[in-house]
Amino acid sequence: MKNTTYKIRTKTCGIYLPMIMMTQLAIAGAVIEPGDMEAYATPIAIGLEIPYAGDDNKNANAQFVWRKQGSEDWKNGVDMTIDRERRMIWASIWPLEQGDKVEIKVEFIDADGAAEALNTTATVRTIPMDGNSGKKLFVSPKGNDGSGDGTRENPFRSVGRAAEDTFPGDEIRLLGGNYAEGIELQGLKGKKKAPIVIAPAEGEKVTVHTVREVAAGSGSWKQHSGDTYTISAELPVGWIGSCFQENKLMFPCSSVGQLAQFKRSWYHDKASKTLYVRTGDGTSADEHTYQIPQRKYAIWLDRCKYVTIKGLDVAYGSDACIRLSGSTKRCAIIDNVLHESHCGVFAKGSDVQGNAIWRNDIRNSGAEEYGWQPVYDKAGFGIIVQAGRGNSVCYNTVDGFFDQIGADTWRNFNNIAENRDMDVCFNVFLNANDDALEMDGGGVNMRIHGNQIRNAHSAISLAPIHRGPVYVTRNEGTYQYGFFKLNVGGKSSLGPCYAYHNSGYTLMSGATGTGLRFPGRSVPTTQKVFLNNATINTEYSMHNLHPGNTLDYNCYASGPGMPPRKFTTVDGKIFRELAEFVAATGQETHGLYTDPEFSRVTGLAKYTYKAGYSLDSVPMHTKEGLRKSDFSLDEESPCVDKGVIIRGINEDFKGKAPDIGAREFDDYDE
Repeated sequence: MKNTTYKIRTKTCGIYLPMIMMTQLAIAGAVIEPGDMEAYATPIAIGLEIPYAGDDNKNANAQFVWRKQGSEDWKNGVDMTIDRERRMIWASIWPLEQGDKVEIKVEFIDADGAAEALNTTATVRTIPMDGNSGKKLFVSPKGNDGSGDGTRENPFRSVGRAAEDTFPGDEIRLLGGNYAEGIELQGLKGKKKAPIVIAPAEGEKVTVHTVREVAAGSGSWKQHSGDTYTISAELPVGWIGSCFQENKLMFPCSSVGQLAQFKRSWYHDKASKTLYVRTGDGTSADEHTYQIPQRKYAIWLDRCKYVTIKGLDVAYGSDACIRLSGSTKRCAIIDNVLHESHCGVFAKGSDVQGNAIWRNDIRNSGAEEYGWQPVYDKAGFGIIVQAGRGNSVCYNTVDGFFDQIGADTWRNFNNIAENRDMDVCFNVFLNANDDALEMDGGGVNMRIHGNQIRNAHSAISLAPIHRGPVYVTRNEGTYQYGFFKLNVGGKSSLGPCYAYHNSGYTLMSGATGTGLRFPGRSVPTTQKVFLNNATINTEYSMHNLHPGNTLDYNCYASGPGMPPRKFTTVDGKIFRELAEFVAATGQETHGLYTDPEFSRVTGLAKYTYKAGYSLDSVPMHTKEGLRKSDFSLDEESPCVDKGVIIRGINEDFKGKAPDIGAREFDDYDE
């Protein structure tokens, strides 16, 4: 779109038309009175919020346009969400690039009188990556905190000691070796343009493995009974904790008696400082190597600001590899390898704000062997963010956890500061026992965009969405149980959520895979909008639709050789054909029931999930496979040019109209 001027447009019956503003006398109390607009920037997006007064008759609206500074082209922003209960107006611009400078104009539409337009500018945040003071302090496992001076020739032994002599812009460089004591920093503060960086020295391989390893053949174990053995050991007192056999997760038991229920399990008696393990295969514990974590967190940042952790190999935190707590703000966890821990990154607390968790490789193995139900109340996460405003999780690869990312706020949904202006974008999520994205509760201005999900029990959990707006755009995934899960959690799900241009299919050959699951009658659910999505399923196409939601221009299909999958409504009605569903509900009047013809996917509905079964042999479920497979549409796909134009989302479409699904048919590199 190339406009030298901009126009605010209003939507009528799905068609955008110029808005004719009528000049008339303002009606006291009815005219909207906007306050100051805030444009809150993260490293990949901008969130808008405008408080307002007036509009007592609730008929006002607002729309915005934006452009990058230096461009003559104004772009339409997404439809703004008006929260009439809190008297706030919300919207987002995403995805953007670090350092982008953006101009924004908002106009208000109110038949009772025109409010003055608002203008602002914002700059997308830049992640602090490098120090700039020129000062480097060196640390080595062979160094000395007493006599060391922080030079490469005479390094300190601990990062904590180096931090005592560190100022904004400095770098703490780690010499090769393992930092078994971990890294714990409290109150370390850099500045916006002068971060403190902790990273390996050039050419050095650094590990932070806070572990006691008991090697096979050590003779350290005593037989308790059968294939259960004991060793004297202290474990850090934490959340759930973790132990490993040959670097595979062991099941955490709550008693010695429970060990018999699980292969490769453990229990720790804190009173006697005794660790019990059960091999479960008739072998002795002395035939295996065990990794016993010695700290709750391998790296712990508390009350830190503008600190960057990058390029480290971190493992064996009992509860998490890296913990962010206190008022830790504007820190970066970037380019690290995090593995063998209950969680990869754990960020919690309303004052934990503006942190970037980017480009990390986070992985575990072994959880898939226990199935879904036993692990449910002992769930491990690749990333947990139950924190404050402006945290971003982008470009990570997360593999092998029960839930890959948990950003749930349903326990505290009245606190709108929690997970506000949060981004989860361009990540790869592989092999989740439960949810790839557990976004239950929903943040205000939460953006979930461009993620690739492979082999999850459920791909995207929005169960429930109390708040919003939540934007779910251009994600793609394979799943066993459901693509969109809205059907559990909370007493209501009334927050606005917009799901546009997502693609997925079930891996299940049996009747268990569903595209969209709404909750039952006990959870009122409204303001969910699903447009231009494509799914292939083996159970329901759509289950338990509630009134007050919008579905249209979506494509549904059955697994190979199956009749059409059912559509159901929350009042118990069942429709076996899309046409029947449309006639009864008025939804999906432009919907399709046909194979979307994804052109570069493999393994459709051929692989039945079961405990102990790995899908690593399926090309899409490995990182190598992702380079060969995606959800692009074939040129002859019935989804090409069949989508609806959505303001601020897809107005740069190719062809005659937007394509349905996550990608245009030619939107990939050969």
